[in-house]
Amino acid sequence: MKKLFLLLLALSLFAPAYAAAQTQQGGDTAGARPARQRLVGEVTAVDPATRQVTVRSDSGETTTVTTTEQTAYTRLPPGETDLQKGERVTLAEVRVGDRVLVPGVTAAGGTAARVIVMARAGGGGGAGRDEGRRLG
Repeated sequence: MKKLFLLLLALSLFAPAYAAAQTQQGGDTAGARPARQRLVGEVTAVDPATRQVTVRSDSGETTTVTTTEQTAYTRLPPGETDLQKGERVTLAEVRVGDRVLVPGVTAAGGTAARVIVMARAGGGGGAGRDEGRRLG
């Protein structure tokens, strides 16, 4: 009985130290959530020849996003947030001034597997920009 007690006491003393060491080394990632990578902003240029879309993010950074033939484009009506109500479009239908959400791409740029597009409501003004912020 004494041996069992000493064993449990030793384990209870060393377990917190072991867990702290693992966390410092990056070994405990179960509780940590990875940062969400997405780019939200306004299209400032579209180059169909190179399949690139330039986006000015909401933070003001300009990012070039590369697309491929497999990139899926979905256009949502202004104010809509349900992707099921969107329609499939092509790169040729993405226009300067559209709001976009590009999941998996950060402000540093990258290749997009999906681009979610929302046209401005009313053809300009602040209302369209606010409606587009609901993406995501």
